[in-house]
Amino acid sequence: MKIFRQLMETDGLGLFVVDAIHEDGVIQDIKVFSVKDRIVRNQYPCMMEDLTELIEKIQVLVTASLEG
Repeated sequence: MKIFRQLMETDGLGLFVVDAIHEDGVIQDIKVFSVKDRIVRNQYPCMMEDLTELIEKIQVLVTASLEG
């Protein structure tokens, strides 16, 4: 298993870090952490089922990183 880490920003969550745990490019788990004053803070209490749109975006980035 490998970890893909990405800094992202959305209107709903603001600035945050995503850790996507994947095997051969297929996301197995995802963790989302808040960022405040350039410091990674607390993990958001959410399940993968709550993050389908975010997972789709991260899956594209993970796949691209493995291809390039």
